[in-house]
Amino acid sequence: MDEFEKENGAVNEPEVPQTPETAPEKPAEPLTDAEPAGDAPQAEGDVRKEMEDLRDLFQKTLDETAQEPPIQPLDDYEEETEDAEDEEIPEEDRCACCGERRRNTEYGEDYPYCDECRGLMLANPIRFSAVLSVLLVFVVAALSLYFCTESANDYLQLFDAHTAYQEGKLSDAMMYYTKYFSSKLSGEKVSMTAVKQLSELEMKFGYPDRAGSLIETYMSDFEQKLPWNQKYTAYLSEMEQFQTAMTAVRELISTELATGKLENYEAKDKELQALLLETDEDGQPKYNPLYVEYFRAVVMELAKRSDEELLQQFQAIEALDTDGTHPWLYMTSILSLAVRTGDTETAKTYYDKCIAFNKQEMQAYREYANLHRYTENPDPDEMLKIAETAKENACVGDAPEYEMIFSVAYLLKEDNQAAMQAIETYINALYSSQQQSTVRPFNLYALCAAVCGDEAAYKDMEQLFASSGMAISANVQKVKDGKMTVKQALTDIGGDIG
Repeated sequence: MDEFEKENGAVNEPEVPQTPETAPEKPAEPLTDAEPAGDAPQAEGDVRKEMEDLRDLFQKTLDETAQEPPIQPLDDYEEETEDAEDEEIPEEDRCACCGERRRNTEYGEDYPYCDECRGLMLANPIRFSAVLSVLLVFVVAALSLYFCTESANDYLQLFDAHTAYQEGKLSDAMMYYTKYFSSKLSGEKVSMTAVKQLSELEMKFGYPDRAGSLIETYMSDFEQKLPWNQKYTAYLSEMEQFQTAMTAVRELISTELATGKLENYEAKDKELQALLLETDEDGQPKYNPLYVEYFRAVVMELAKRSDEELLQQFQAIEALDTDGTHPWLYMTSILSLAVRTGDTETAKTYYDKCIAFNKQEMQAYREYANLHRYTENPDPDEMLKIAETAKENACVGDAPEYEMIFSVAYLLKEDNQAAMQAIETYINALYSSQQQSTVRPFNLYALCAAVCGDEAAYKDMEQLFASSGMAISANVQKVKDGKMTVKQALTDIGGDIG
């Protein structure tokens, strides 16, 4: 016993050996979150229970797996997918919206859409603002139709006229504009664009009086003073100049114009040239030289001057037209006279000019075809090409004048039935449209009747000419009597056939 124990009276009891039965229980440790140090041995009952739980979980998972379908190999899945994509969907079963997927008939046998398109439609409903916008468009359209100045037919005619004008088909443009104006009542509002274009066409076709009248009637005094309308207001001056010159010429040759004959040509020509020297109060020329020289050419034709002299006169008129605004005074005349004088180069040049000016200038096609006709060796094949071009550009509603070119060409190729059919088409069109014509197509019809042996048709032509106090062309009669060949009759430049 140590000193401390002795001082405090502690009793030193003898030690007792410790056995599992006699050893005191160890006090329980407080519960904590800490893991027990090391792997403490578990009771045998706990281990058995845990093993049984694991066995039950494994068996449950195995049973659930056995109930699922077997996993399909990837290659088989891809093949089935491709087969499904390649499956042809009948047209009646396709979606009315996308046209690719099968429509869903669960919503009804006649339901037209697939699930994807149905979903998009449900997700994007028509909004009220969209409905309001559509209604507003209809209201504006209705007001526009109510307040518009032209009818639908008027707009169609103006569109056709403008299109023809842009394409160089001036004859068609003139026809459409004329129809448009003829449908308008006096004082009714008209399109100013139509006024300008028709007045320009009237000038190009040689009607300055009608061009000026359009401007005077439809363009107000204020509009006439606008700088961009000066081109059209100049037509008023052109109208006055033309009427003044024509009045003066008529006073000089009124008798000759009535009879169609002029015997004292030199004296009349001097009187016409004297008009060029007259001046007005301001000292300016009283008469437009272009118009005076044109009427001099008219007098030359009445006096039956030579083609060479006439050609020179019309070329002099062209030289005076420095701005090229009066082609109607000389262009087709120069072409015709060049053909008659055998000036092939000039004829080709002015044929091109005429067609560039107006694709529908039938006189240009006819004269150029004559260039290949009035020769020692006519070229009917070239004439047929010209006729085809004329047919492509023919004016709407006009009698098919190009059929005369076809008829002459076929006669030169000795295809008499085709020639008869072509000229018969033209004659019938003349009758139905009541268009004016010369005797040339009727003489050509009589010639075709003669070479085809159609006595009835020939007799009809004889009666038609006789009713007008005339007779069939002498060359036609010679061909019928066997005194002239068809080629000789058709290549006679002084003849009157076709």
